[in-house]
Formats: sequence, structure tokens, C-alpha cells
Amino acid sequence: MRAALRWTALIVAAVLFLVPFYLLLRNGLASRSEITAPSWTLFPSKLHWENFSKLFSQEDVPFARSLLNSVIVAVLQTVGLLLVCSLAGYGLARIPYRHSKAVLYAVIATLMIPTSVTFVPSFVVVSTLGWLSDFRGLVIPGLFSGSACSCSGSTSWTSRANWRRRASSTA
Repeated sequence: MRAALRWTALIVAAVLFLVPFYLLLRNGLASRSEITAPSWTLFPSKLHWENFSKLFSQEDVPFARSLLNSVIVAVLQTVGLLLVCSLAGYGLARIPYRHSKAVLYAVIATLMIPTSVTFVPSFVVVSTLGWLSDFRGLVIPGLFSGSACSCSGSTSWTSRANWRRRASSTA
């Protein structure tokens, strides 16, 4: 019974996540009249692949450049967060110093600050540095969040404590 309930929940969740992608593809391949028609069909009567080529060839909407910018920012932030948070997590977990717990708690406390509160101060800093029309203005402020650093630090810290406890109990 539990397995059936679990599978039902997984199928419902999968449908909820896949329906928007289906609608995106269906409306992208349909004609304008089919999209705005009062009667809705599951599949378009004729597939209009030229809609996607129009998307990339429009002069007034630089979609290809916007997509490239998004990919560049996502890759730079992913690599940067991986480096910064790995180093911070390692430092918090493996290098013992006097106030390591206080630093970890301070990093975790920054998680309680809503992101919307930091928008204006971040904008002022980015503007002062002259990074408004630059990738640096999007990537670098995102590297200094407590979320990923605290997770990697606290995970390493707990695993180190568990490792020590297991090592002392077997000796």
C-alpha cells in the first residue's frame, strides 16, 4: 500500500513538472490562431517549426544573445560557487581555530536575512564599482551568499564529528 501511494505521488509530481514543458513545446509548434482559439487541442494540427527560427532571427528581440548571457552567468556562478564554497566549507570544517563555531553560526545567521533586503545595497555596491553593464555585476555578488557555504561547512563539520565518534568507539 505504501509503495502504491509513493508511486502515485511520484507520478503526480512528474506530471506537474512535465506539463509546463509540454505546453511550451506545443505552443511553440502551433500557429498563432491555434494558440488563441477558444477550443483547445492536445496537439497542433500542423507543426510550425519556423516559429523557433523566427525566435532567433527577430531583430527587435535579441533572444540568442539573451540566452548566451544566461548561460555565461550560470556557468560562471556555478564554477565560482563551487570554488568559493568548497574552500569556505573546508576551512570551517577542517581547520580548527578559536572562533570557528562563531564564524559558522554567523554564516548560518546570514541565511535569515531575506534576499529582497539585500537588493538595494548590492545594487549600490555594484554601481559604485562600475559593474552595472558587466557580467561581474551579476556573478560576483552571487558568490558571497551564506547558503552554499554554510551547507558545505556544516556537512563537513558533522561528518568530521561522526568520524571521530566512530573512531573513538572502535578503539
